[in-house]
Amino acid sequence: MEDLASYEGWRNRDVEIPRTPGAPTLLEVRSMGWYSMFMAHGVVKTPEREVRGPVAALAIGRRPQRLLLGRKYTHVHIERLSSSSSGGGFARWRLRVLPLEAAREISGIVRGRTNDILRCPAGLRTVDFAFDRKTADGGSAITHMAPDGRTVTRVMEFGTFRGKIKIPGPGYLRIESLGPWEVSV
Repeated sequence: MEDLASYEGWRNRDVEIPRTPGAPTLLEVRSMGWYSMFMAHGVVKTPEREVRGPVAALAIGRRPQRLLLGRKYTHVHIERLSSSSSGGGFARWRLRVLPLEAAREISGIVRGRTNDILRCPAGLRTVDFAFDRKTADGGSAITHMAPDGRTVTRVMEFGTFRGKIKIPGPGYLRIESLGPWEVSV
């Protein structure tokens, strides 16, 4: 599947993203260095104002992180994180805008090792989930976004590492995890 758009950089930057009217936007953010870190925020920009949303993804190392931005966002702000021990460096980031069909559909067992977006087919009511115990305490979470990108529902409590969740309807599950996870039907 071909990218709808692709951007690269090494500094903090706002990127205007192409959007599909009435739908969320699927993005993939990746740090191009093994020890570099970047945060991505959705931004609503109009001639009158600019509002930055909460952190939508944290890219650490070279694994791609997928995120789904609600339809209100017009831009993504990429912010480089560095510490005194990182030595600064010139690590780069890459941002890809993907078609919604690039999200994997929940069928059978779906596994991952980073933040990801999964499509919920019509009729799916519950799924089992499991996070690696070592990383579940680090902020693992699952949220559901309606197909139109308007409604976001937390379907799992922080700190839970295994269980069954009820799916509010068709849409997308956002898996937030710094380590291995599994979702199954």
